[in-house]
Amino acid sequence: MSRHEILFLWVIAYLAVCARGGAAVKPADFETFWQRALVQLQTVPASANWQSDTLSFAGPGFVPCQVRCHLDSASTLPPVIYLLDRADADLFTPSPTHSWLVVDVGAMWSQADLGPEPTHHPMYAGVLTARRGLSLLLQRTRPGHLRAGLVGEGRGGGVAMALAALVPDEVAFVAAHQPLPGPRYADETTGAATSPELRAVELRYRAFRSHLPRQLAYFDLSGFAPGIRCPTLLSYGGRDATVSAVEVGALYDALTCDKELAELPEARHCQAADLQEWWAIWRTWANEKVEG
Repeated sequence: MSRHEILFLWVIAYLAVCARGGAAVKPADFETFWQRALVQLQTVPASANWQSDTLSFAGPGFVPCQVRCHLDSASTLPPVIYLLDRADADLFTPSPTHSWLVVDVGAMWSQADLGPEPTHHPMYAGVLTARRGLSLLLQRTRPGHLRAGLVGEGRGGGVAMALAALVPDEVAFVAAHQPLPGPRYADETTGAATSPELRAVELRYRAFRSHLPRQLAYFDLSGFAPGIRCPTLLSYGGRDATVSAVEVGALYDALTCDKELAELPEARHCQAADLQEWWAIWRTWANEKVEG
C-alpha cells in the first residue's frame, strides 16, 4: 500500500469518526489529569503479598488486585508486564526465563463501574493497576533492572502505550498489538460477543457509550504517543475489523521514539489463534533491542 493510499484511508477513517460524534481533542488538562491520578495512587498502601505464582496488592481506589507472576532473580533479561485483552488470559503462560506479571486488562472492563466521570473509564483503572504492578515488579527484580518491558494486545496495548508515556524512565520497551483504549465513539461495541460474559459487557456498554464524548479525550492514544521515549513496536492485523491499519499507522506516525511497524496479514482482533505469530515477532524484535 502506497503512502498516498494510506493517507486517503486515514482521511476516510477520520471523517467516519467525526460523523460518529467527533474526533477526540486532547484537553488542556490532559497532563494534569494523569499526573493527579499518579499522585492519588501514592495514597494507596504500598504493601504487597508475593506468593510463588501470584501477587496481591491494593489498586486504584483501594480495590484489591491479584495478578499472576514469576520472579527470576538470576535472569539478565529485563522484567516484563503482559497486559492481556482476551477471554483466555488466565491460560496464558509466558516464558520462565525472566521475571513477569500478567495483568488481565479485559477483566477490568467486565468489573468496571462504567460511570460518567473520566475516572470511571476502565482504562483509568487499567493504567493505574499496571503502574502499581510495574513499581512492585521493579522493586523485586535484580538491582540492575531499573526498567521493564510492556507487552499488550487490544486494550492491553492501549494501557501499555499510556503507561510508557506517563513513566518513561521505568519502561525499557513497548510492544503493542492492535492497541486501542476501548470504544472510541458512541455506537462502537467491543467486537464479537463470543461468550455470555462478553455479551453481558456489551449490554452494559449501551449506557456507557453516552459518557464517551466526555471521557474519551483523556484516553485517546494519540495523546500519549508523543510522550513515549523507549523503543516501540506497533502491529496490526490485516483482518482486524476493530482496529484498522490506518489507525495504527496514525499512532506510529505520532511516535517520536525508536519505532517499528509490523503487519500480520491474516490476524483478526485479539484472537488467541492468531497471536502466536505476533508473539514471535515482538520477541525477536525485543531481543534485538535488549541485546543491542
